[in-house]
Amino acid sequence: MNHFMRSVAVAGFTVVLWAVSGCGGGKGLVASNSDRAQSAATLDAPAMSDAKLARGRRKGTLDISSNPAGARIFLDGRDTGLVTPALIKKVEPGTYTVRLVLGDAVYINEAVSVIPGRRTRLFVSPLQQPTVHYITVSSRTLNASGGVVVFEVSAVQAGVPAPVVQLTITRANTTVATLVLDRQPNTHIYVGSFPFPANPSTTTPAIYSLSFSISNGLTQPSIVNGGNVTVQPDADVPPPLPPL
Repeated sequence: MNHFMRSVAVAGFTVVLWAVSGCGGGKGLVASNSDRAQSAATLDAPAMSDAKLARGRRKGTLDISSNPAGARIFLDGRDTGLVTPALIKKVEPGTYTVRLVLGDAVYINEAVSVIPGRRTRLFVSPLQQPTVHYITVSSRTLNASGGVVVFEVSAVQAGVPAPVVQLTITRANTTVATLVLDRQPNTHIYVGSFPFPANPSTTTPAIYSLSFSISNGLTQPSIVNGGNVTVQPDADVPPPLPPL
């Protein structure tokens, strides 16, 4: 039996991919854990003819597991109805996108290769939830004329295409603006800016609330409170100097 193995570290977790030759076709498209020993015994039986073995090797097998277990398995966007660990037989050779979903934790591998007559194993550990490392705001307090505030967010979700970071700005429970922060190339850093308007009041600060939505488009977005930005009233600004 020939086999190869590759271990890849991606953003703080381990993905192990390996393929084993000699895994031919069981009769079902999908087999449970209890079928694995039976499948192996069938494939290794000396009574199997070369013709049957050749037919079985036209397709491959996917062996998918995760830590923690119980993640739903999607192949090319299709829900297989299985959860990890699972053995998927009679898979057409080619490259597949495998998606594992467990609560808010999602893992995506866009290049899992199925080889005729081989078992490709995918083990993901750990399955992680989206995380926000930090949020920075260039200024929390502005004068009465307002000003431009710059936002920076570090948002990571391991094994998943870069999430979308959207900022919602509200005042007195009314949405003032929403903007999608731009991801810096080849990083997990998102930046954006917003010009806060002048405060027309002479006595009351204008307080804006910040809320960041971190979304991968697959599960419910993670909502992160970004705090407040305050625009001071006119009374706090000294009058302009008279002209010369």
